[in-house]
Amino acid sequence: MDWKQFPSNFNELYRGIFRDTPYETILTGGYRGCLPEEDHSYWVYFPEGMEYSCRHLVLLLPNDQTVDEFLEKTGWREVADQEKILLLIAGSREDPWGRWEQEEERLSALDRVRNDRTYMDTQRAFSYLAGYGEGAELGHRFVVKNPAVYASAAFLGKVDTEEGFLREEGEKGSAAPDIPRKAVPCPVCFVGDPAWFPEKVLAYWRQANRSEPVAYRQGENIVWLPDASQLESTVEHQPVARVQLTAERRTEAADVAASVWKGFLSRTVRATGILNGDLHPYRTAAQWGCCRREIRVDGWMRHWYEYVPGRLSVLAEEKIPLVVFFHGGSSSGLSGLYSHEWVQVAKERGFILALPTGTMRRQDTLMPHPAWNAARVEDHMDDEKFIRCMVEDLKRRYPVDSGRVYVCGHSMGAAMTQRAALAMPDLFTAAASNSGVVRGGFMGDFDTPGVREDLPIPIWIQMGEKDVGGGTLENNPAAARTVAYWTERYRLPDRAEPFRWRSGRYLNREWRTEKGVPMVRYTTTLEKPHAITPQDPWLYYDEFFSRFSKQADGVLCYEGKPVR
Repeated sequence: MDWKQFPSNFNELYRGIFRDTPYETILTGGYRGCLPEEDHSYWVYFPEGMEYSCRHLVLLLPNDQTVDEFLEKTGWREVADQEKILLLIAGSREDPWGRWEQEEERLSALDRVRNDRTYMDTQRAFSYLAGYGEGAELGHRFVVKNPAVYASAAFLGKVDTEEGFLREEGEKGSAAPDIPRKAVPCPVCFVGDPAWFPEKVLAYWRQANRSEPVAYRQGENIVWLPDASQLESTVEHQPVARVQLTAERRTEAADVAASVWKGFLSRTVRATGILNGDLHPYRTAAQWGCCRREIRVDGWMRHWYEYVPGRLSVLAEEKIPLVVFFHGGSSSGLSGLYSHEWVQVAKERGFILALPTGTMRRQDTLMPHPAWNAARVEDHMDDEKFIRCMVEDLKRRYPVDSGRVYVCGHSMGAAMTQRAALAMPDLFTAAASNSGVVRGGFMGDFDTPGVREDLPIPIWIQMGEKDVGGGTLENNPAAARTVAYWTERYRLPDRAEPFRWRSGRYLNREWRTEKGVPMVRYTTTLEKPHAITPQDPWLYYDEFFSRFSKQADGVLCYEGKPVR
């Protein structure tokens, strides 16, 4: 393969985005880079037709083969082409592995590269690892120390990690100091001669994954399923972490790679949760019940995913609500779904869900990636026009209640949510933003052209305690400025002393009108980082959205009564 150097002129790449397929990665084929502050190389393979915010596999190669020899022999390039997954590669005869003490920092640097998004727009929820030969043992040690980094891991080579290492590292704290690493589950698959994988290693992961005591056989596989009776969060973590031992000596055969990917690695995702990430089954868009819709706006082919409750004709009223969700920067309409799972709420509460993908953003030091044009930058796609076109399309096809159209978003999507509240209060009835506020620049601001203050729209702003910029009004000036704007705009009488209450990890402040209508709410979620969780949408809909509606003349109502 022709391994090219990564480009440096990102603005030139932005100008090359194809209008018919703007969300397919500009880079295709093989690229070779150098790990920052490390005298080591890494290789990246971009399949043609792969979209941004993709699934990706970290491949740790054995020392006895070049990268080209390995890809040719194992068939991983063909798997990547078929499944549209990015391959991030390290090791090989060209840059061989040494001892663990030398290589731990290389693996950490590799993790930082795949997360900084300079050249690769990947999501941590869809990060997988496969280690071969020397890379199997090193990869296993890295996963023991960092069990929440990957959604699953496979080791195709001898793994004989010392019992002392397992015990010492397993006892250390994870993202939560009181939760030891040995208690953080990760699906793991061991492929090769069973003698390569001693009982101490298998026992470690059976404990971490809280496995059933008895395994079952499936062909050449011995599988320990997670104990289905374990009590975890019903809306977040799900017991899906298997331990699998596959007796297969042909570890580098092409059919083995395809089997490991389809039969094991690809079956789980690790959404960014409160602490160590939350494991879930991987679902395709069809398995979510979502379909993709496309529409051309100003020459750009835009798209969104939509979910319509399956029993709509039986359960729906004459008109039904619509919720629009804006993904975070570098995410997409579909990839964002795996973290927030708004579909679950839509299914149970009976509303339509729309998941659009935002503009391709230009930056000087990063590859173009999906974001939101909250600042109305002229040479970017017009997201406001796109959203209006999307909603009109939905209204033509479904009985959408124009008085119950709500908007929510995370991170960059939170800024776009507030932009929607500022510029499109005629379209939306209430807004909820998660982990983000307007703060100028590409995030937009209160003086960005197009702001309307003639129509009221209630807004809920939520930040994590460990969020970017801080999670409270006391330590996050941008959040305090945002709350001040909305409370002053509505001249709420309790601007200095809002109503306060706590619900579990949710610390709430609410500013109400003289009649008790909650027009502004601010929430700090304890322990949460820069993330949205599957629990949040339930609160947004049940506690906030569902209580607001609009009359035919556009008058805002709270619990059925006009807000004056």
